[in-house]
Amino acid sequence: MKLRRNFSILFACLLAMAGASSLGAETISVHAEETTLKCDANADGIFNVVDIVVFQRWLHGDNVSLSNWKSVDIYEDEKLNVIDLSLMKQMLIQGRTSETVIPEPEVFDFSSIPEYNGDAWIVIGDNTPDFTEIDGSEVFEYYADLDEYGRCGVTFANVCEELMPTEERGSISSVKPTGWVYEGVSNNNKYDFISGKYIYNRCHLIGWQLTGENANVCNLITGTRYLNIDGMLSFENMVAEYIHEENNQGIDAHVLYRVTPYFEGDNLVASGVRMEAWSVEDAGESICFDVYCYNVQPDVIINYATGENWSAIEAE
Repeated sequence: MKLRRNFSILFACLLAMAGASSLGAETISVHAEETTLKCDANADGIFNVVDIVVFQRWLHGDNVSLSNWKSVDIYEDEKLNVIDLSLMKQMLIQGRTSETVIPEPEVFDFSSIPEYNGDAWIVIGDNTPDFTEIDGSEVFEYYADLDEYGRCGVTFANVCEELMPTEERGSISSVKPTGWVYEGVSNNNKYDFISGKYIYNRCHLIGWQLTGENANVCNLITGTRYLNIDGMLSFENMVAEYIHEENNQGIDAHVLYRVTPYFEGDNLVASGVRMEAWSVEDAGESICFDVYCYNVQPDVIINYATGENWSAIEAE
């Protein structure tokens, strides 16, 4: 059962249903009466894929009016953009996966993680994830809601070819995760000794190449360039390459994949992320890891409470 939908295909199918749906017309008009139902873009009293299509066409500049724009201001910033669309899609997906058991990470003692000593990541325990006993037959994605500070939580997916992106990656510049900005000033400073210069990346918890989730605010944290490239990327590539290779041999491979950011206290920047993965079809023989990646940047001092940072070299 496919729990994640290809909205482009659904959009085409809905347009083909002329006469059965109001989408058959060239111009889509949202009902004039205001609705209190969140995500109800066409004010018909229900939230479904039609609302996604209406809002998506409005964002694309089609001749669509949103008389009750507040119903689709999901991020509640009085702006309508791809962030709201991404959240709407997530809410629809999660509504359809309400019967899917999404195991939370076991209580994890952050104090057991040693201080960074030059390695971008370390193995946790016996390098085996906590969720090896769950059913991996159903395709799903899960992104926890932002917490009271606006921070991301656990993300979990049964990664397979079906979830992987088929279109080019779009911009994520509109997303500013916690710690990216502090008191109205950007924390994304430039350093000549960092590849790419900037200290921070908008870091996907579940990599874009795995599920195609791009500007999803529940999947993006303020991560250092070092975390993104030296820490997380090799594990993301490992999973992606395995799935592609298996599919090239006619095997529909799946990998249970969970990434959990760890914030100390009420810090706005995560200290690091825990990454777990388990290949389903061969019971972890091909993919099996449980690692912690440090959200640090060599030669830079980071204030994790705010995201502010400065050169450790100049501070000496």
